[in-house]
Amino acid sequence: MLIDMTIRPLLFHVHMPKTAGSALNLGVLAPRFKPARVWLSYGVKVERRRKHFAEEDPVDVDFIAGHLPYGFAAPLGRPVLHVSVLRDPVDRIVSFLNYVAVAERHGARRKFKTDMKAMARNDPSRFAKMILGQDHVRLRQSNTMVRLASGMARLSKRTPGLWRLGVALRRTASPDYLIGAQESFDAFAAHLSARLDHDGIGAVPPPGAGDNSDEGAKRLENVVRKADLTPAVIADIETLNALDRRFYDRVAEGWIAGRMAA
Repeated sequence: MLIDMTIRPLLFHVHMPKTAGSALNLGVLAPRFKPARVWLSYGVKVERRRKHFAEEDPVDVDFIAGHLPYGFAAPLGRPVLHVSVLRDPVDRIVSFLNYVAVAERHGARRKFKTDMKAMARNDPSRFAKMILGQDHVRLRQSNTMVRLASGMARLSKRTPGLWRLGVALRRTASPDYLIGAQESFDAFAAHLSARLDHDGIGAVPPPGAGDNSDEGAKRLENVVRKADLTPAVIADIETLNALDRRFYDRVAEGWIAGRMAA
């Protein structure tokens, strides 16, 4: 019997960078599907191929995850359930700075000939200003969660306007968009799993599948800490992510809290 691929539900993880998305992929989502039906799509090349996605990439998948915007999977012509995890905007940027400090190949390091890890540890505020002072970094790291939830590419050269916040809020309030907060990750993971079971999206993983117990060894060294940043740097991060702050406060602390308590 032939299966109509146009009506099979597709799970699409709009992975906001530095929001426990890898834990969600490995521990909750991917174990529900056969590896051949999982498409983990990361990297600049993938993000820039949005217009050619349906023509160039495999469509015989049931789960897609990447730093990709809402609507990326629309060309496949299938019903889509979007999933995301949000994180406090300042904490997300601090995590990003930690990543730059320890990831030797990160593009943000290319212009500097210095021991990035040592600088981040010894003078974290100076390090933060140096990294976030790069125009392309400031643009790509500003309001990233609003960008992706509203359908705007993370690599866009434009700054999102206030209307993007409205679009993100409307979309994430839909029953076809499940959204949680890293701060309530376990509760959201349980809520998400129950929804997927109810909707028959993927197979219920056997006990122990997707066990992420070894992930702790892969976590970034805590070189840059929020507590070590000056108030001026934190204020600059808040200004840089003013839309993400409003998005997070409205969704993660309001809508999410209410749904988790229901």
